[in-house]
Amino acid sequence: MEAPGSPSAFVHYPFENYPYQGGEGFLAVRLMRLISLLCGVVVVAATYALGRTVWPERRYLQWGPAAAVAFLPGFLFMSGVVNNDTMANAFSALVLLGATRVALGHASRRDLFLLGLALGLGLLSKLTMIAAVAVAGMGVLIHAYRARDARWLLTAAGWVGGPVVATFGLWVVRNMVTYGPADPLGWGRWQAKIPQMARSIPLSSEIQAYFWTQLTTFWGRFGWATISLPGAVYRVLLLVMGLALLGLIVLVAADWRRLEPDTRWALALVGTSVILLYASVFRLAFTFNLVVAHGRYVYIALAGLGLLFVTGLTRWLPRSWRPAGALVIAAALLALSLVSLTKYIVPAFAAPAPVAPEELEHIQHPTDAVFGGKLSLVGYDLSAERIDPGRTITATLYWSATDANFEPFPPSPAGHTAFAHLVDSSGEVVARVDEDPFGGSFPTGAWQPGLVWRMQHVLHTSPDAAPGEAKLLVGWHIVDQPFNRLPVMVDGEIVGDSLPLGPIVIRQAQPAPQATEGGEARGDRFGTDGQITLLRAQVTPGNPVEVTLHWRAEKPMDHDYTVFVHAIDADGNVVATGDGPPQDGRYRTSLWEPGEIVVDTHQVALEPGAVVRFSVGLYDLETGKRLPAVSTTGKRWPDDAVPLGSGAGMSDSD
Repeated sequence: MEAPGSPSAFVHYPFENYPYQGGEGFLAVRLMRLISLLCGVVVVAATYALGRTVWPERRYLQWGPAAAVAFLPGFLFMSGVVNNDTMANAFSALVLLGATRVALGHASRRDLFLLGLALGLGLLSKLTMIAAVAVAGMGVLIHAYRARDARWLLTAAGWVGGPVVATFGLWVVRNMVTYGPADPLGWGRWQAKIPQMARSIPLSSEIQAYFWTQLTTFWGRFGWATISLPGAVYRVLLLVMGLALLGLIVLVAADWRRLEPDTRWALALVGTSVILLYASVFRLAFTFNLVVAHGRYVYIALAGLGLLFVTGLTRWLPRSWRPAGALVIAAALLALSLVSLTKYIVPAFAAPAPVAPEELEHIQHPTDAVFGGKLSLVGYDLSAERIDPGRTITATLYWSATDANFEPFPPSPAGHTAFAHLVDSSGEVVARVDEDPFGGSFPTGAWQPGLVWRMQHVLHTSPDAAPGEAKLLVGWHIVDQPFNRLPVMVDGEIVGDSLPLGPIVIRQAQPAPQATEGGEARGDRFGTDGQITLLRAQVTPGNPVEVTLHWRAEKPMDHDYTVFVHAIDADGNVVATGDGPPQDGRYRTSLWEPGEIVVDTHQVALEPGAVVRFSVGLYDLETGKRLPAVSTTGKRWPDDAVPLGSGAGMSDSD
C-alpha cells in the first residue's frame, strides 16, 4: 500500500504469503521479486567474470570485487524489490563484461552477438543504459585498433547491431508510429506524465544535497529512502571511497607501465565506462528534481565500480597483504549489511502484534467511538492525569478496524493519519502529534477486522500551557489533508471530527522563590479544616487595580470556590469588586493539589481618585456561604474577609 512517510512504497499483508492465493497479483509480485534477485546474482557473477578478465593472475581482484558488490547493503536491498533498475544493472554489467572481452581479443561472432543482445535488452529495460552503447562501441574499437583491422568493424557492427535492432530498434519504431517521429524514445511523453518531478530550481542550489542523497542511498538508505544508517557511517564510507580513488591514481602513476597490456586496456575501458555510465545518470539531474539522486541509478556501473573500488583500496597494502585486504573489505560490507538488516530494516518493516484479548480487560478507560465508519476506539490509557507545563504525557490508544476499512491488494493510495492534540484550559493547542500508524509501516488499510492494535502518542506540552483542565482531542484525517477528518460517532450520533479524552489537569507552574518576595506576607487560613492558605497579597495601582494573591492548597478539595476581592471606602462601604473563580475559572480549586501554590490575579475598576482598602476571601458560589477565615494567631476575621494591609498578625479586634 502506498503510504507517504512509510518506509516502503507497498505494505504486504499476511494473507499474501505462500501459497500466494490470497488475491490477484500476489504470485506475480513474488515472481517479479525473484527475477529482481536473479538479476542481482547476474551482476555479482558478471563482476567476478570481469575481474578474471582484467586481472587473470590476481584472484583476490576476482572474488574481492564480486563479494563487495554482493554485500553492498543498498544493492542487496534493491535486488529484493520489484523495479526495472535491477534488470538494467544486470544487462549493463554484461555489456561491460562483453565489451572488455571483445577489446582483449574475444571477438568471435558469438561474443559479438551476445554483446549486442545484452545491449538491446538493457536499452529496453531502462534508458539510462544509453551510455552502454558507447561502452560496447569502445570495446569494438579497441579490438579493431589492436588488431589493426578496420574492415572487421563492419562485421562487428552487423553482429552487435543486429540484436540491438531486433530488440530495442523495434521498440523505437513502435514509439515513432505511436508518438510521432519527433519522440522515438517516448521520452517527451514520459516527462509529460510526471510534471511534479521536473526541476524547478537551479541544480547549483541543491548540488550538495544531490551528491549526499546519492552517496547515502548508494551505500544503503532503505525503504522509500526513509530508513537511514547513522550519519557517521556514511562519512566513513565517503572517506573509504576517497582512499580507493587515491589508490587508483597511485596505481596509474606508479604501476601503469609494469602492468600487462591487456590489463592496461581493460582498466582504461572499465574506468571510462564507469565515467560514461555515471554521466548518463547525472545528466538527469538537470531535468528532474532530487528524485533522480537515488543511488540505485548508479548501480548500472556497479560491476566496474566494484572492481575499481577493491583495486584502489588494496593498492595501499603490501602485495602479500592484498588478498587479506580484499577479505576485510568483503567482511566489513557483509557486517554492515547484517547490521542494516537486523537493526534498521527489520524493525522498520515489522508489523505490530495485535493486542491480546486478556490485555483488553486492563484498559484504564474503555470507550466505544467509531471514526468514519472505519475505525473504532476501544479504549485508552494515560501515563498521567496531572502534568506540569513543559512535560510529556503518553496516550496509549486501542484501535480496531471495521470491514469497510480493510483494503486488500491493490489498495487505494490514500491512507489515514492519526492525530492527538492537547488543548489547555484557555483553548490553545499546547501539544500535538500527527503521525502515520506505526511509523507508516502498517497503515490502517492493513488492519484486519476483529483485531485490536495499540498506538502510543508521546506529547510534549508547551512550557506556556495554561493551568487547568485540558482536553486530549484524538482522531484521524486523510494523509496530507489535515482538515479532512473522519467524523466521530458515539451511540449512533455524530459528535464532531475529534473525540475528547481525559480530563487531564495541567498544574500551575510553581513560582520561583524571588517571585513571591513582593507584596504583603500573609498566612491566613480558609475553611473549617484549613484547606487553603493565603501566603501573600500584592496590590498594584493602576486602572484597573490588580490584586495578586498567592494561594497554597493544604488539603484536597471537592468544591470549586469563588474568590472575592472587595474595595472598601472610608465609611466601610463596598464600592467595587473583583470577584471570580481562581484564574478566571480555568484552574478551579477542586483541581488544586496539597502543597501547590497558585498565583491568582483579580482586577478591580475604581472611580478616579477613590481611596479604598481591600479585603479578600472565598465563598461557595451556589450557596453564597463564605469559607471561615482565620489569621495567623487563630482569630477569625469579621465576615470571613481578610483585610489587606492590616498585617499578618492583626486580630479581629484590631
